[in-house]
Amino acid sequence: MIFDSRAARVRIPQEAPRVRLDELMTFTGLILWVVQAYIEDSGFAVIFGTELGKLIRYFCLLLFLVRILLSDMHLAARAFSVAAVFFCYLMMIQKMAGSGITFLQLFVMMMAVKDISFKKICKVMFWTCLTCYLGVLLFDKIGLIWRPPLIDGDRVRDYMGFRFVSFPSFYIFNLFFCGAYAYTGSLDEVRRIRLNRQCPPRLPLWSLAVLEGINLLVYIRTNTNIPFLITTFFVFLYLVSFYGGIDLFPDCGLMRFLAGACYPVLAFLTYQVVSRYNGNNKKWLKIDDKLTHFRIRHAAEGLKRYGIHPFGQVVYQNGDLQSPNYFYIDSAYMKVLINYGLIFAVILFGIYAMISVAAVKNRDTVLCIWMVCIAGYSLMNNVLMDPEQCCSLFAFWYALDVMRRGRRGGGRNIFTGAPPGNGPQPGLST
Repeated sequence: MIFDSRAARVRIPQEAPRVRLDELMTFTGLILWVVQAYIEDSGFAVIFGTELGKLIRYFCLLLFLVRILLSDMHLAARAFSVAAVFFCYLMMIQKMAGSGITFLQLFVMMMAVKDISFKKICKVMFWTCLTCYLGVLLFDKIGLIWRPPLIDGDRVRDYMGFRFVSFPSFYIFNLFFCGAYAYTGSLDEVRRIRLNRQCPPRLPLWSLAVLEGINLLVYIRTNTNIPFLITTFFVFLYLVSFYGGIDLFPDCGLMRFLAGACYPVLAFLTYQVVSRYNGNNKKWLKIDDKLTHFRIRHAAEGLKRYGIHPFGQVVYQNGDLQSPNYFYIDSAYMKVLINYGLIFAVILFGIYAMISVAAVKNRDTVLCIWMVCIAGYSLMNNVLMDPEQCCSLFAFWYALDVMRRGRRGGGRNIFTGAPPGNGPQPGLST
């Protein structure tokens, strides 16, 4: 085994693919992380309890940390890691244990995926999520983790093996987004290959039909309309771009501005709507009931009860739909602002804005569609900080690489077949 300045590699014959130790450790951690998430968010949580999930999470964090220390030889990265862990510890001892653990998990995972291609990450996440999703459906079908349907007003909603009726729709996101990104090239490449009458690197129509069929089945059984509409919108934009040949996201100043302003502007507009909510107004009640299923009311209640603080606070929520004291902040924008604080909200929305701009700049059409769908979906639900439900946050290093190349005057980094790496290519020294 040979250690270089960036990663450890295994000496194997030239005709066989080389295995990078940092990739092996990172992907093992990601797979185990997704598996424990499916266990805890499905009926398996009743069988295995919560201790197994905690054990797997701690092992994953340890594996990620070892990967960072062994593979990344930059002193600044190590110092930053230690400083971030210390910051999370301070937050935990200030009675913000939940937020501190969330920050710690996100930071360690983000550092662990550094120097690994985002396309490879999406491939691993796609097949892992697909296997786990089908496994949950299978064991629900045979009755091992089956639960009786939920009667929610005039709606009959099936759990499909998951802990909450909305989770089957939430977990479809990574199947669509990761699958489309992993097996689709750039729009320019698709056009060029189509001119040569070859099969372009894009999802075939039959696979899109199968995925949309699963999406429709989940909608019928769970009666969860917002994820269904967003996922269908994703398929529509994908068809328009890669089968209709329409460039929806041209690389121009206006499109870059819109991409960068999308998340901050939507967060600001969401705050304005929630802060002006009046529960005594019949128009507000009608809009809240018909369009958002009382999400505005709960967000307004959370804003009134807790407010927004720079460093966040503990927010006590009750996600049991059958409880008379149900209270849950669904909107990602309001949840981040109220629960995690203004400073973290600026950082998180800034990262997503940077990813959106980089996607436009690099003509990465699938990622552009991904960012648009997540921005709209975050108005109603929160998947911004859940890698097992939406791993778009891992595109941070990819976006940072695109921005750096632009500043160095290298022009657009148009990828062919695979997106540019998040750092130096494997086997190359810098």
